[in-house]
Amino acid sequence: MNEDRSVYDKVRKLIFRNSGIVLGEHKKSFIEARVFKRVKALGLGSVDEYFQWVLSDPSGVETEELVNAIATNHTQFFREPLHFEFLKRLADEKAAKGQRELNVWCAGCSTGEEPYSAAITILEQGQGNPRPNIIASDISTRALEMARFGAYSMDKSQNVPENILKKYFQKGRENAESLVRVKKEVRDLIQFRQINLAQPPFPISLPQDVIFCRNVMIYFTTENRMRLVEIYKSLLKPGGVLILGSSESLVGQDQDLAPVEAAIYRLNDHA
Repeated sequence: MNEDRSVYDKVRKLIFRNSGIVLGEHKKSFIEARVFKRVKALGLGSVDEYFQWVLSDPSGVETEELVNAIATNHTQFFREPLHFEFLKRLADEKAAKGQRELNVWCAGCSTGEEPYSAAITILEQGQGNPRPNIIASDISTRALEMARFGAYSMDKSQNVPENILKKYFQKGRENAESLVRVKKEVRDLIQFRQINLAQPPFPISLPQDVIFCRNVMIYFTTENRMRLVEIYKSLLKPGGVLILGSSESLVGQDQDLAPVEAAIYRLNDHA
């Protein structure tokens, strides 16, 4: 692809303006490949022509398609198992206090493996434990469609224990034998919403016990990360928990969020 440098920079700026995602120099070939797919799909002759198409689209549909094409959606069930072990203990802790619901927001939920893992983890703690009340959000409408439907290839479920697979998933039939789908009773516990983390305020009304935001803020500027953390603090209950990705850290950056375990932070009661 022979787009000029100015067009490449314009695409990066457009993505940043609409999603907060920072795409560095090392992402140039990645951007080219993703954008070229949209150029081809629309039957256009160049990236420059495509960019003009995006700017002249008052509906914003093509901008959304561009974000869908570039947003990465790599995840798996029960990824970073220590986080779900912590969630088990937290559910038990809340049950001991008589709490009947556990409010969880999975921000940047991608194709849904994380919120389904959270729901199943809480359900597995037994009838006396809080009922999971989960909001799962992502900027990508395409990822959210997949998440809502809750169907996955067999290789996606390889690290799901066999007893969990039998209890909470159903195997596909006929032309869908290579798929498993999360059962309806689990899907019904989750509200999927499109939320752009770079454009607050967010439609989250209930105070949250837990916010997962794993491997999302690494794509944001420091300023946007800090602003997002402040918003998360305002949405957490006193003593609520923020869970980041294993490569992310707030140590020494926020006095109100105390590290509990690796990439897990608890909001001080006085915050």
